[in-house]
Amino acid sequence: MAKRISCSLYDYFEIVCMRNSKVVVSLKNKQQFSGIAKALIHENGTEFLSLMQGDQTLVNINLTDVAILSACNNAIEHHNFSVSLI
Repeated sequence: MAKRISCSLYDYFEIVCMRNSKVVVSLKNKQQFSGIAKALIHENGTEFLSLMQGDQTLVNINLTDVAILSACNNAIEHHNFSVSLI
């Protein structure tokens, strides 16, 4: 069975995608990505965040690899938040 994150944490990913939020995603291995949250993708039982980076490159990030999801520098202040997944 594939690893999954809790439903309450999954909601944060849905929110940033619906808002096309600017996000910074920090992985458990300390790697970091920033860009615009575009979509959640499901492939072979694994869930990914599709992130458009500044150079228009799409990166798919496995949700179970995420340590911290931060929505930041968005125009509407209450759309900015940070949540730890570990």
